[in-house]
Amino acid sequence: MRSWPAVILTLSTLLCGCSDLRSGDCPPLGDYDAAFKTQLAKELHSLGEDSAAAKVVEDYSQLREQIRICG
Repeated sequence: MRSWPAVILTLSTLLCGCSDLRSGDCPPLGDYDAAFKTQLAKELHSLGEDSAAAKVVEDYSQLREQIRICG
């Protein structure tokens, strides 16, 4: 059986880092020019939809959108 005080202490410690995030404290986003985006699209297309690298880029794209909304 888990020690509940240890679980609560661990969760509290992990969540403390989230408490001081204020609106507007989002990290800056890098900007990519059109040529780079075109090259990236071609490379991703050649990898196929089931590619692990394509999945990571998709996740990164979603994260960038979340950061845009945050800032």
